[in-house]
Amino acid sequence: MSKENKETAEATAAEPQNVQQPESAEGQTPKPKGESKPGAKSKAEPAGGTNALKSVGLAACKRHNLEQVWVTADGQAFPLESDAKAHALNLPNNKILKVTAK
Repeated sequence: MSKENKETAEATAAEPQNVQQPESAEGQTPKPKGESKPGAKSKAEPAGGTNALKSVGLAACKRHNLEQVWVTADGQAFPLESDAKAHALNLPNNKILKVTAK
């Protein structure tokens, strides 16, 4: 690196960075993407709710030739209730749904 480039790099690093967040219409800074609104569904909940979980369970029953499965809020299907309960302990929504093949 030449002396001129080195001096320019040092001067740039020494300058204060004034980065401002844009303000929303209410005069508040926008929330980071990781935060959610009260009452908003978490990522662990499918958009369709119980109907989506039921369809996941029915598909799992058909694919694996099972009579029933237990589906967790994140859409994972388990042939054993105890496995579903153990998995659900690590989720924000720890409810499970029993789905029986028709």
